Amino acid sequence: MTNHFVEISREKFKFLENKYGSLIEVISDGELIWCFNGYSLRIVYDNKRSYELDVLLKKDGDSSSFSLRKLARYAGVTLENNIWFQASTEERMETIVTKMADILSRVCDRIPLFASETIYNLQQQRSRECLAYAKRLELEMVRLEAEKAWHERDYVAIKALYEPFLNDLLKSEIRKYEYALRQLNTLKYSENENH
Repeated sequence: MTNHFVEISREKFKFLENKYGSLIEVISDGELIWCFNGYSLRIVYDNKRSYELDVLLKKDGDSSSFSLRKLARYAGVTLENNIWFQASTEERMETIVTKMADILSRVCDRIPLFASETIYNLQQQRSRECLAYAKRLELEMVRLEAEKAWHERDYVAIKALYEPFLNDLLKSEIRKYEYALRQLNTLKYSENENH
């Protein structure tokens, strides 16, 4: 099946050679690499374990690469719902390679594939996604702690927990935060009256 993978990939990704003048530098078992001006684009197929296929763009000397999904998202190319780049039969592999080539061709119509600007923007996109993911995880933990504080009527904790995330809170959480502020203001007012 790997010989067929190489043949079909060479045929379907021929546009890389025609559009950019890139050349296939390495062909090995389940992998083709097109190189152009300090960049490489790998088409990989794990035909022994997971049967996954992918397209990976990388700048030479850089350790990170960007998958076809990331390239499509950056270029604004919509993928079919729940599309999996996985194939355990020759027919399925040919179908997936054809779909991947079509997606990459549409990506290439929208962005310069082999360009430092593209790599930079992809790195920025990855950073934003990582930060958003970390914030989501942190907010999940805050929600658990705030819920516990709510049941314990610990309004100081609720205020402290919710304040850094005011723009990300649900309406019910904003109401709890505002309620906690009112309770703290009431407590502060009554303490001032007693002095």
